[in-house]
Amino acid sequence: MREVSIIQNVVEIVLEKAIENKLKGNDKPLKYPLMFEKSGAVILNKLDLIKFTNFDKEEFYKDIKSLNANADIFETSCTKNQGIDEICLWLKDKIKGGSLLCQE
Repeated sequence: MREVSIIQNVVEIVLEKAIENKLKGNDKPLKYPLMFEKSGAVILNKLDLIKFTNFDKEEFYKDIKSLNANADIFETSCTKNQGIDEICLWLKDKIKGGSLLCQE
Protein backbone atom coordinates (compact mmCIF):
# COMPACT_ATOMS: atom_id res chain seq x y z
CA MET A 1 0.00 0.00 0.00
CA ARG A 2 1.32 3.45 -0.95
CA GLU A 3 0.78 6.56 1.09
CA VAL A 4 0.33 10.03 -0.30
CA SER A 5 0.61 13.25 1.66
CA ILE A 6 -1.24 16.26 0.39
CA ILE A 7 -0.56 19.55 2.15
CA GLN A 8 -3.15 22.16 1.33
CA ASN A 9 -2.89 24.59 4.20
CA VAL A 10 -0.18 26.88 2.82
CA VAL A 11 -2.05 27.56 -0.41
CA GLU A 12 -5.13 28.47 1.62
CA ILE A 13 -3.03 30.74 3.82
CA VAL A 14 -1.63 32.48 0.74
CA LEU A 15 -4.98 33.63 -0.58
CA GLU A 16 -7.00 33.88 2.62
CA LYS A 17 -4.46 36.22 4.19
CA ALA A 18 -4.20 38.20 0.97
CA ILE A 19 -7.97 38.66 0.88
CA GLU A 20 -8.53 39.27 4.59
CA ASN A 21 -5.60 41.58 5.18
CA LYS A 22 -4.87 42.89 1.69
CA LEU A 23 -1.37 41.49 2.11
CA LYS A 24 0.91 40.08 -0.53
CA GLY A 25 0.32 36.36 -0.02
CA ASN A 26 2.82 35.48 -2.71
CA ASP A 27 5.58 35.62 -0.06
CA LYS A 28 4.74 32.12 1.23
CA PRO A 29 7.35 30.18 -0.80
CA LEU A 30 10.16 32.21 0.76
CA LYS A 31 8.50 32.19 4.17
CA TYR A 32 8.17 28.37 4.17
CA PRO A 33 11.00 27.29 1.83
CA LEU A 34 11.41 23.69 2.98
CA MET A 35 7.82 22.83 2.12
CA PHE A 36 8.20 24.20 -1.39
CA GLU A 37 11.67 22.67 -1.88
CA LYS A 38 10.26 19.19 -1.17
CA SER A 39 6.95 19.51 -3.04
CA GLY A 40 6.35 17.75 -6.32
CA ALA A 41 3.46 20.08 -7.09
CA VAL A 42 2.04 23.38 -5.93
CA ILE A 43 -1.63 24.20 -6.34
CA LEU A 44 -2.58 27.85 -6.55
CA ASN A 45 -6.30 27.77 -5.82
CA LYS A 46 -9.06 30.38 -5.78
CA LEU A 47 -7.79 32.14 -8.90
CA ASP A 48 -11.19 33.73 -9.28
CA LEU A 49 -10.41 35.82 -6.17
CA ILE A 50 -6.87 36.95 -7.06
CA LYS A 51 -8.15 40.06 -8.82
CA PHE A 52 -9.35 41.34 -5.44
CA THR A 53 -5.88 41.07 -3.87
CA ASN A 54 -2.34 42.37 -4.23
CA PHE A 55 -1.16 38.84 -5.01
CA ASP A 56 1.79 38.93 -7.42
CA LYS A 57 1.53 35.72 -9.44
CA GLU A 58 4.74 36.40 -11.36
CA GLU A 59 6.73 36.78 -8.14
CA PHE A 60 5.05 33.65 -6.70
CA TYR A 61 6.16 31.58 -9.72
CA LYS A 62 9.67 33.05 -9.60
CA ASP A 63 10.07 32.22 -5.92
CA ILE A 64 8.79 28.67 -6.31
CA LYS A 65 11.05 27.99 -9.28
CA SER A 66 14.05 29.42 -7.39
CA LEU A 67 13.38 26.92 -4.59
CA ASN A 68 12.31 23.97 -6.72
CA ALA A 69 12.69 24.15 -10.49
CA ASN A 70 11.03 20.74 -10.89
CA ALA A 71 7.79 21.51 -9.05
CA ASP A 72 4.70 21.42 -11.21
CA ILE A 73 2.40 24.38 -10.57
CA PHE A 74 -1.33 24.11 -11.07
CA GLU A 75 -3.70 27.05 -11.14
CA THR A 76 -7.21 26.19 -10.04
CA SER A 77 -10.58 27.70 -9.36
CA CYS A 78 -13.10 25.25 -7.98
CA THR A 79 -15.97 27.67 -8.56
CA LYS A 80 -15.06 27.86 -12.26
CA ASN A 81 -14.00 24.20 -12.56
CA GLN A 82 -10.55 25.30 -13.73
CA GLY A 83 -7.45 23.16 -13.38
CA ILE A 84 -9.01 20.22 -11.52
CA ASP A 85 -8.71 17.80 -14.45
CA GLU A 86 -5.01 18.62 -14.80
CA ILE A 87 -4.35 17.87 -11.12
CA CYS A 88 -6.24 14.57 -11.38
CA LEU A 89 -4.20 13.55 -14.42
CA TRP A 90 -0.95 14.49 -12.67
CA LEU A 91 -1.91 12.43 -9.61
CA LYS A 92 -2.92 9.44 -11.74
CA ASP A 93 0.36 9.57 -13.67
CA LYS A 94 2.43 9.83 -10.49
CA ILE A 95 0.57 6.99 -8.75
CA LYS A 96 0.66 4.78 -11.85
CA GLY A 97 4.36 5.42 -12.33
CA GLY A 98 5.15 4.74 -8.68
CA SER A 99 6.77 8.12 -8.19
CA LEU A 100 4.27 9.48 -5.70
CA LEU A 101 5.61 8.09 -2.47
CA CYS A 102 5.97 9.69 0.91
CA GLN A 103 9.46 10.77 1.86
CA GLU A 104 10.61 10.90 5.44
